[in-house]
Amino acid sequence: MVKGKYSVYLTSEKTNGTLVIGHQETDKEPNEFERLYKIHNGELDNPPDGYVEIFSENLAGKSYKDEVVYTLSLDTTKNIGLSVYTSSKQGTCSVDFIGKSSNFIGFINSQGNRICDQLESALNPGEYQIKLTCEDADDRYSSM
Repeated sequence: MVKGKYSVYLTSEKTNGTLVIGHQETDKEPNEFERLYKIHNGELDNPPDGYVEIFSENLAGKSYKDEVVYTLSLDTTKNIGLSVYTSSKQGTCSVDFIGKSSNFIGFINSQGNRICDQLESALNPGEYQIKLTCEDADDRYSSM
C-alpha cells in the first residue's frame, strides 16, 4: 500500500466495540511478480507452489447463478489456501466461498478484481461451497 488516506466502510448498524484492520507487507521474489503478471494477462494455469486445480471452466456462452462448483468437507479445523482467477473482462462473473462459519463474498469479478491469490484461512469443521455466478462472460475461471 502506498502512503495516503484510506477509508473503510461497513454496511452494518453502529454498535459499541472495536474494529481492528491490519495489513502486512512482504517482499516478493521477481518470479512471483512474473507469475501474477501471467495470470493478469489470461494465463490462469500459474498456481502458487503447492496448489492444485479444483475447477476450471470456459465461461463463454454460459450462465450460472450461485452454481456450486466445488464442495469442501472438513472433519477437523484446518488451514486452507485458496486462489481464484478469471480472465473474463466482460459480462458478470463472481465467485463466493460459503460455509457455516466463514463466508467470503465476491472473491473475484470481471469488473476489475480478477485475481484472488493465496487467501489463507483457518476453517472450522463443516461443509464449504464455492459458488459461481456469471452471465455474458467472455473467458475462463479457475480455482486452486
